Amino acid sequence: MNTVDAQLELTRFMTDNTIVMWEKELNTSGNSFNFDSQDIYRQYMINILMFDFKDRIDSAKDTQERKEILSIVRENLETIIKLYEKNSDFFTNLDRDGLRLKKYRERNKNSLSDNDLTMELYRETELPERKTYFESSFYKEIGFLNYDYHQEIYNHSKRLLKDVKSNFKDYEMYDNDYLFINDKPIFSMGLISKLHSIVNNQFIEDISEYDFYREINILHTVNKIKIKEDFLYTFFYVIHCLHNNIENKSLKKKWFAQILKEFKIKKATYDSKYKHITGSSANDTLKEYRNLIDSAFKQ
Repeated sequence: MNTVDAQLELTRFMTDNTIVMWEKELNTSGNSFNFDSQDIYRQYMINILMFDFKDRIDSAKDTQERKEILSIVRENLETIIKLYEKNSDFFTNLDRDGLRLKKYRERNKNSLSDNDLTMELYRETELPERKTYFESSFYKEIGFLNYDYHQEIYNHSKRLLKDVKSNFKDYEMYDNDYLFINDKPIFSMGLISKLHSIVNNQFIEDISEYDFYREINILHTVNKIKIKEDFLYTFFYVIHCLHNNIENKSLKKKWFAQILKEFKIKKATYDSKYKHITGSSANDTLKEYRNLIDSAFKQ
């Protein structure tokens, strides 16, 4: 068995296992979701979905063995995608924060209340720079537990399914920086300062300009921006304008995907609502909001 077929066999095994684990989580109302499952999903991301098939996939491309395993992998990926799309709210709402807090309590062996322990954990995760935090032993042991691997597996399953269906025609290596380990600002302080003066205490809860700058540039480890419930769709338009402001196509795509993750916004919801304040049905107040937001991006 060559390298590609061995990797496809691993993919078959891991997708089989993911289906079983997801169905068990659904059947137990999430009670089977634990440290071990999160660790398995993380290994799936790192070692399976991030494998680079480039310059290797043509080897033994038309063998019967390859066709058979691709058929199984395709069926598994389709099942994973259907499971997620049918139960996305359930998977999104799994108690990842609680799981991380439980492990943190075990490590520190303390009897603080959940609220006090959460604050202690918050301070430990908030202080490091993003790159330092995601590469730290703390993140590898505990921090990863509140990451939404279900969504990430779903996203990459769609990409892999597309390649499997085409027998890897026009295949491009997947970007393995799924954590968006960013250490350089994307937007200038000038732009962020103008935008902050418009949205702060209006569309979002009060936040310092510095923290707003870090969150929008995704330089943080903890997202401190809290969108006011009544202004969620208005903030979608802020994201839309920021997205359009990025010239580098690759960075533009990565930032957009990550910012939706940071706010736990489903892309389908965003796509259907970000023009909420620009449509013909927008009232005078919404039009005023749009003009204010647009003014921040004018030179």
